[in-house]
Amino acid sequence: LFVLLSGYRDFEYAQSAVKLNVVDYLLKPVDEDRLNAILVRLCQMTDERRRETSDREELRSIRDRAIREKLDRFWDQLLLSPQSIPKGRFHADRISMEYGLNFEHPLFRLLAIETRLTERSGARFSFEGKLDELVSETISNKIDYLCCHRGFRFYILLNFQESQLGPMRNAVSGLYYACRELHDAFGEFRLTIGLSEVKRSSEMLPDAADEVNDAIWGRLFFVGDQQIRYDQLNGMERMPSSVLLSEDSARQLADAIRYLKKDVLAAVFSKIQHVLQGHPIIHPREISRLVDRLMDCAIASMVEDERERQRDDLNDAVQAASTSLQLIQSLYTVLELYIDEQK
Repeated sequence: LFVLLSGYRDFEYAQSAVKLNVVDYLLKPVDEDRLNAILVRLCQMTDERRRETSDREELRSIRDRAIREKLDRFWDQLLLSPQSIPKGRFHADRISMEYGLNFEHPLFRLLAIETRLTERSGARFSFEGKLDELVSETISNKIDYLCCHRGFRFYILLNFQESQLGPMRNAVSGLYYACRELHDAFGEFRLTIGLSEVKRSSEMLPDAADEVNDAIWGRLFFVGDQQIRYDQLNGMERMPSSVLLSEDSARQLADAIRYLKKDVLAAVFSKIQHVLQGHPIIHPREISRLVDRLMDCAIASMVEDERERQRDDLNDAVQAASTSLQLIQSLYTVLELYIDEQK
C-alpha cells in the first residue's frame, strides 16, 4: 500500500499516481487531520488484506484436507475389504463423484512394496520417506500414479495407456533395483514387491487388490529379495480354510488363550503344521486367510488390555517369517509367551 506525497499540483502527477494504484495523493504542506485519516484507512486496509489472506489459507487447508480424506477413503475401500465392494463402486464415474479421482488412461496395475522393517521400527519411517523419493524419481515422469502407506506396505496404483506397457514395466523394474540399493543405508531387510495383473477397467481394481496381496504373501515360497507377479502363483494348491483350521480347532484355540492352556494351544498348531507339511505349495491366499483367522480368534480371546500389544507382536512375527512353516511356528511362540505371561 502506497501514499504519494508531492509538492507538485500538476494534474499529470495525480494521473500517474492513479495508474500506480496509490491509496492517496497528498500535497505539501500536509494537512495533519487528512494525514491521520489516511493512516487510519491504511491500517483498515492492511487488516482487511490479512483477513483475506488468512481466509484463503484456511480455505486451501480445508480443501487439501478434504482431498486427503477422499483419497484415504478410496484406499481404505480398495485395500481393506476388496471382495465386499459392491458391483459398480469402482466405475470411473463413481470414482470421480465419490473420491474426486479422474483417471485419464484405460489400464491399471497395482503394486505393493513390503520390507521386514517392522511397524514399530524407527527406521521404517525414514524408509517410507525414501520410498516416496524413489517413486518420484523412477515413475513420476513415465506413468501416472497414486500411492499410499498402509501398515507394513507401500502401495502404488499405476494408470497408463496401452502404448505405455513397456515404459511401465521398465519403471517398475527400475523401482525394484533402486529399492535394493537401500540396503546400504538401512542394513539387511527382506524386500518384496508384489504386482497384480494389468487391469483394463477401474471396475477391476478390487481384483487387483486381492492379487497384489497374494503376490506379497508369495514371499513365503521365494528366497531373498523378490519382485513377484500374481501370475507366478498359478498352479499353487487351493485349499478350503476349514482344512487348515477347522471350526473345532478354532474353538480349541480360543479356549487355549482364554483359559491359558498351553497343551491345547500346542495341539492346535501341531495339526496346522501337519497339514502344511503334507501340502508344501499352498496358494498364498489360503495362508493369508489362515493367519487372519488365527489372529482374530486368538486376540478376541485375550484380556482386553493386552490385545493391541499382542497384535503388534503377532504382526511382527508374520513379517519376520520366511516360510509358511516358520510363520506358524512364530505365531505359536508369541501365543505361548502370552500364556506364560498371564499365568
